[in-house]
Amino acid sequence: MSNPGNRFYEFGPFRIDPARRLLLRDGEIVPLTPKAFDTLFALIQNNGRVIEKDELMKEVWADTNVEEGGLTRNISVLRKALGESLDDHQYIVTIPSRGYRFVAIVREVLDDGAASLLPEYHKSHSVIEHEEENGSASKSESEAVHEMQEKAPSPSRREAWASKWRAWASKWRLSAVALAVCLLVGLAAGISYFWITSNRNRPKPAEAVKKIAVLPFKPLAAVSRDQILELGIADTLINKLSSIREVTVLSINSVRKYASLDQDPIAAGRELGVDYVLEGSLQMADEKTRATWRLLRVKDGSTILADKCDAQCSNILELQDSIAALVATKLSWSLTSDERRQLAKRYTESAEAYRLYITGRHHFREWSPKGAEKSLEYFDQAIKIDSRYAPAYIGLAGAYWFLGLNGLRPPKEARQKQEAAVKKALEIDETLAEAHASLSGLKQIDWDWAAAEKEALRALELNPNIEASHNWYANYLGNVGRLDDYLLHLTKALELDPHSVKGNSVLGFGFYLTGQYDQAIEQERMVLDMDPNFAAAHAFLWRAYLQKGMYGEAIAEFQKGIDSLGMSRSFAFLAYAYAKSGRKDEAQKMLAELKAKKSYVSPDFFALIYTGLGEKDNAFEWLQKYYEEHRDPDFIKVNPIYDSLHSDPRFKDLLRRMNLPV
Repeated sequence: MSNPGNRFYEFGPFRIDPARRLLLRDGEIVPLTPKAFDTLFALIQNNGRVIEKDELMKEVWADTNVEEGGLTRNISVLRKALGESLDDHQYIVTIPSRGYRFVAIVREVLDDGAASLLPEYHKSHSVIEHEEENGSASKSESEAVHEMQEKAPSPSRREAWASKWRAWASKWRLSAVALAVCLLVGLAAGISYFWITSNRNRPKPAEAVKKIAVLPFKPLAAVSRDQILELGIADTLINKLSSIREVTVLSINSVRKYASLDQDPIAAGRELGVDYVLEGSLQMADEKTRATWRLLRVKDGSTILADKCDAQCSNILELQDSIAALVATKLSWSLTSDERRQLAKRYTESAEAYRLYITGRHHFREWSPKGAEKSLEYFDQAIKIDSRYAPAYIGLAGAYWFLGLNGLRPPKEARQKQEAAVKKALEIDETLAEAHASLSGLKQIDWDWAAAEKEALRALELNPNIEASHNWYANYLGNVGRLDDYLLHLTKALELDPHSVKGNSVLGFGFYLTGQYDQAIEQERMVLDMDPNFAAAHAFLWRAYLQKGMYGEAIAEFQKGIDSLGMSRSFAFLAYAYAKSGRKDEAQKMLAELKAKKSYVSPDFFALIYTGLGEKDNAFEWLQKYYEEHRDPDFIKVNPIYDSLHSDPRFKDLLRRMNLPV
């Protein structure tokens, strides 16, 4: 094991003290065998990557041949110690036939002096001391822990203590009374030690993370329906409650389909697989608000929290604050001060700015050029009303990113406006996770990969319960070629948003990037079953068809998904498909038309067509222009569409200049 120095490692409620070989939960010691501790420390040092079983066994049992069963037992012990259930591995994930990955976010911190506050008996008795060298304990870990906690010291240890006492007494000629007093003090200390270790040292059981769905609010009167507001209130409550670590909240994408007036909330909760459902009804008229809401337990349909307000309710913003605070207090055993601050935080006092913002969010969720353009208008209007509205700046940044990526805005213009919006959001609120996630995206466009990872991890630290944190980290991982971790975080984002059309479609694109074309096709077809009009799924599906040589199917799907890409990109991809399918004359004709366009066309679109035509020199000429314009990397390192260029030294040189690993 490497020298830990005076550093600590923290994840969730746990802290690792490598120097003293301690695992603590909320300051209380969690007993572990020495080899179990070594296994955990090795996993943490390799946080985020798959560590092969052989590699892990060599790390833990450096000088001993050990069978895999010893490692399996250690992993089982660790999962129990960390409070993991059979189907909820939030710390250690098994990678079948390979090894394990530690998936929690780990913070490395310098010694702050806290360890010195530990009592000496905690320091010396924090691990189980008897374990055979072949990695399998002579007794089960639970038995060993029980013995450590319940039994008195061994006879040999008692004899050693007695010998020391006799020598000391003889040397100093203590009186019998003094010796008796000392023995009584020692006995009292021993009793105290065993009482503390049998009670205090036992790890607290981990609280199960509660899953909740916030359904779109419904109108008290059907004639006054405002679906954007109904979804917007749910979206706001979701964002507020996502800051609570003990609660997993499904995103708005997962619940938006449950907006019908006759929707049974318990049936929705069962379908979504959550523990609780929050539902409500709302009516706004003449600047007055009336609302009722209930928090329901899905298991038995019982109401565990309910409230209402009539015409004297001041405004929709205060209503949301009140609901979020009451629900969070009910579902969380102990809110931290940071969580309380996040719940109480209100980004605007203007109901009008809020309405404009949620309308912008509504349009951006379409994930199309038209939706992105429309969202810009509403985010901009919200900012004009309230120039300190941080989330509106993040909405603005996201729209410019989408438009720039798809060639609908000149890249320099889109990049500048995206950066200005993100910086303004961080100036207003440095703790906004979405702002750090967006900043990670900017750093990826800058090809500053170290800064991109730092900002993505900061977003995960601030709020690991939102899709954006995992998606932008996944984007970074995919761009640098860490594809196993890329898929892991796409999956984690989808766990937070399992019914998201966009999230499921992006996972399908992840399968495409990793060469799993059959899985990509299956995934995108499932997405189109969920929403036949989701254009991006058609666009992702055609790529997988193309890589499998299914050119007819690829072109047909491409035509259906054309709106998701923007006109220039659509033209380029279709020309590429024609070239790959042997229709090179048509591809050449489209290439000429694209060159004749007076509006901006991204250089990588031309490089794409030349790649399809097999004209490598021309492809690299346009990739050089792509480099000079400092374009979004867009997974260039791993995209199978450039497979024919990967072996060319010019491609490796391009990756080096973009600071990407080769």
